Amino acid sequence: MEVTKLLKIIKKNLALIIILGIVSSVSALIFYKIRPTTYSVFFDINVSQVGVDQTADYQYDNYYSGKAVDTFTDSLEKWFKNPQLITEAYQKAGVDIRTFSSRNRSKLIKARKTGPQYLEVSFNAFNQEQGEKIVASLTTVLREKVINLKEDKEVWFKINVGKPLIVEEKWKLLPLIIVSFTMGVIVGGFLSLFKYYLKSVRKQ
Repeated sequence: MEVTKLLKIIKKNLALIIILGIVSSVSALIFYKIRPTTYSVFFDINVSQVGVDQTADYQYDNYYSGKAVDTFTDSLEKWFKNPQLITEAYQKAGVDIRTFSSRNRSKLIKARKTGPQYLEVSFNAFNQEQGEKIVASLTTVLREKVINLKEDKEVWFKINVGKPLIVEEKWKLLPLIIVSFTMGVIVGGFLSLFKYYLKSVRKQ
């Protein structure tokens, strides 16, 4: 299609294109106003080994202790993919997640190993208080699970949870309006071309 003909089509349907752009922008504005506020929660977990008697060879003690902690941290990272653990943590925090499937529950909290003994954990909450409650309940559930894994009477690993960072998720209104208007204009342009195509087919 020639550029001049394309410009004529756009000019002829300019009102439709602008209206769709405005409608899209207004819809985005309404969504921005009514959307629930969400918070991103971040915290670190540090794993240490306790209850181990050192021998005369401290170098080997430190090596095997480090390997054990590294291996346990790998296991700890996988625990966060267990929907049962996530469900228990949210229940203790008083957060209802019954509408989530088992598969989706395992995605509510993300854990990423950042070092031999460190995990970076993140999730979303509806308010700061809820975020703090989930961190506290999750800490309790994890520590109980660690204790249940112990052999004899020694707790071999200790989980240290850092202070959570809770940040409100804010959307920038102007970029949202611009993107929405642009999308509306693009849709309007395609509709204009589609109308032209239908008219051309009918004339044949």
